[in-house]
Amino acid sequence: MVRLNARQSSIGSLTVTGATTLVWESSDFITGTRRADGLGAGRQVTTAGNRPLVCFHEGQALLALRHVRKLRRALFVSADDSPLVVRLYGGSSVVVPPEAGCRSVLLVSRIGSVLELRSDPAPNGHDDESLWRAFGFRMSVELPPHG
Repeated sequence: MVRLNARQSSIGSLTVTGATTLVWESSDFITGTRRADGLGAGRQVTTAGNRPLVCFHEGQALLALRHVRKLRRALFVSADDSPLVVRLYGGSSVVVPPEAGCRSVLLVSRIGSVLELRSDPAPNGHDDESLWRAFGFRMSVELPPHG
């Protein structure tokens, strides 16, 4: 477990390399999930600039730290037997190595104005839905388009 300081929790983006699935819950309990291949469920949480709070961009998972107050928690899940590499503003990084026969799972929780990162292994072969359910995530119902 690593607790970031206020600066690390608020400047730039938290970038996670190696993630294949993202799951998020906003401060007002909106949940969603997205895979690197674009498939997902639930609802997107957008920032004031109409950009996603948590997303994939050019193969990396991103959390927009400028808007971290909108986040309650997020999961970043790797492929089977793969590490996750977390990069912070300023060049600091943390590697979450996989345990043998497991996927790396990183839970990011907002505690006040700082982020706490906790890694937990998950057995290979478990589908994404069972993983996010094990962490207590239930997807929000998608709203129909308005118009």
